[in-house]
Amino acid sequence: MSRGSITDDSVTINHTLKVVPNEISSVEQLMQSKKIYCIASGEMEGILKYYMYAQSAVTKGEFFIELQITRATRTLQATIKTSSAGEVEAFKAHLIGILNNDLP
Repeated sequence: MSRGSITDDSVTINHTLKVVPNEISSVEQLMQSKKIYCIASGEMEGILKYYMYAQSAVTKGEFFIELQITRATRTLQATIKTSSAGEVEAFKAHLIGILNNDLP
């Protein structure tokens, strides 16, 4: 199940993942392979947190992502801020697809 809302140039995501990553670095490596780069990451009390960025290949718009994964509930919460508002829904779907389908 996935819900999201857009306000101006940002979108929020609340989604239940199929699996939770075993290691914090597995999400970083997976995202990097998809050209989404990690600025900072860490884990505290069963919550994985990531700060990431990406750039649109089409418009060169930027995406800044704050991502949290709660291990116990497999809950993904994310905020995506962008300079390319017209692409934010497609990027949101891309991000959820990566985390739902490509995590080991």
